[in-house]
Amino acid sequence: MNISLISTKALKIDLEPLLNEDELDIDEEEEFDFRLDFSAHRPDNEDIRDTFAVAFKAIIQYPSESVQCSIIFLAQFKTDEDFEDEFLKSKFSLINAPAIGYPFLRAFIANTLVNAGYEAIMLPTINFVNLYQAKLDSFDSKEE
Repeated sequence: MNISLISTKALKIDLEPLLNEDELDIDEEEEFDFRLDFSAHRPDNEDIRDTFAVAFKAIIQYPSESVQCSIIFLAQFKTDEDFEDEFLKSKFSLINAPAIGYPFLRAFIANTLVNAGYEAIMLPTINFVNLYQAKLDSFDSKEE
């Protein structure tokens, strides 16, 4: 099966003041706190069986700039053949596809913050292989 990234887009962006900096759980050596979650989904139209999207939800708390950024970002993929729902739990959907889409999210966040007047930020790289088992475990606990 051939799979291609066809688009990326931000669905929601929130920049808001970081008011309670004393309550943050950030190591003093760290410049910011970064949390990321992601999942693979089909489009709402059930007739489309050859596309899926990886939805990222990221939250960055940036105390030195007194700002928090929250974003929902999609990386959309197309396959050359239809696939079953089990594909959304596959290694490609939970490791490779997020690894392909994540650099676009990183660049988007960095550019957005700079264009909004904040200091440049470089988000960490993510090892999606390490996150794969946690995603599978979360699927298993939802099915029980």
